[in-house]
Amino acid sequence: MGASVSVPNDDPHYPANSNQATEIKEVSSEVVKDNLASDNSKITMKKINSKTEIPAAIIKEDSQTAKPVPLSGNRSAKTVGPDNKNSKNNDKLAPPLPHKYNCIIQEADTNINQSELHSHLSSGILLNQKKQKYWIDDSGCNCFMLFPRSLAITWAEDKRYWHWPSVKESSTSDEMAIEVAELLNVCWLEANGKLDISKLTPGVKYDILFVVMLKNSAYGWEAPVNLRLVHPDGKIQQREENLQVKPKSQWIELHVGEFPTPPQPDDKQEKEIQFSLFEYEDGKWKRGLVIKGVILRPKK
Repeated sequence: MGASVSVPNDDPHYPANSNQATEIKEVSSEVVKDNLASDNSKITMKKINSKTEIPAAIIKEDSQTAKPVPLSGNRSAKTVGPDNKNSKNNDKLAPPLPHKYNCIIQEADTNINQSELHSHLSSGILLNQKKQKYWIDDSGCNCFMLFPRSLAITWAEDKRYWHWPSVKESSTSDEMAIEVAELLNVCWLEANGKLDISKLTPGVKYDILFVVMLKNSAYGWEAPVNLRLVHPDGKIQQREENLQVKPKSQWIELHVGEFPTPPQPDDKQEKEIQFSLFEYEDGKWKRGLVIKGVILRPKK
């Protein structure tokens, strides 16, 4: 007797429909009977653990009759065990969207490819016509950078006092150029900004930092600059920074202050936090300061 092949009733390559499966078994049985009549040989059909063993030679002999029925394109959406497990595992592994992601992303300058969402969120997404950048840190908390065009800078539009060159923001997913504010000559330095704290991750302590650079040609910085942070409840933090001792021709961070976001923000409370960089008391003319923006990120 020829070798036998097992045809499991639950094989994924066989139809899930029990009628179709029964039809195949019945046809195969007929083939067995025909061969018994012609060969006068005894062939035994065994059913072991819900599997029917059919002689391979018989299936080969009448392949048109015993040919498995192909799967229908309308197969049930419920997949076989391993696929279901993988699907469940993928759902568990998929990280939740960041706080207020859907609201924030509406301000994105470009369409976000959902298949590359993690890459976009890690490298940064430009918002509001390249006035802000949004990203998440390793813990999934929201971070923002407000570029100079989103700040209120005294005399910013007067070309005698400020220049607006472009620099490439390589940390964004598309490496686009953004405008920075270069101080040409002023005696009254003042740059103010604000942000709705409801966009920040709740229950996290944040740092606020100005990102600036002093050019080699800078002068007039004998007096320290002031850095001020106004909390939503009106509390004020203020400190001074001596720029003369800072390295030149490279981006540096000036710490403004820190504040905790409420675990459960109250819509009835003030939501804005305000931050400033200023110096106008000594009356000296200043030159060579370049402002890249303000960073709001979880405290390290």
